[in-house]
Amino acid sequence: MSTMSQEELALLEKTIKLRERMLDHITNTEALPTKPREVDSVVNLIESLDRSIFGKAKIKIDDANSKTQEENKEVLRSFLLGMHKGEISRQDPPVQVSEYSPPVFESRGTEVSEGEVYIGDDKPDMSILKDL
Repeated sequence: MSTMSQEELALLEKTIKLRERMLDHITNTEALPTKPREVDSVVNLIESLDRSIFGKAKIKIDDANSKTQEENKEVLRSFLLGMHKGEISRQDPPVQVSEYSPPVFESRGTEVSEGEVYIGDDKPDMSILKDL
């Protein structure tokens, strides 16, 4: 839930509406201010409105997160109680067997001993290099 009381939220809403009315009055009835002091006042008013809008949005997000967190706690609590009482099985789900099988390489009768460079003879057949 929100950390602000209903009275605080109502006061925030009231001050926002007052600042909005002030801004509307300045921008509708007069030309935009040109003096540095007046420009700073208007800019500060606009920034305070922006901050209050973002603050209200943050309150809504915090409320939604709090609700979600409470729901998650309840789900976890019921799950753990169910496991403790034995209502929920601790069995792992069955393993799905894939239809893919890796290729199988068959030996053609050639034996390679450790450290052997050439397969079969110690002398390679150099006749295959003549065609290159």
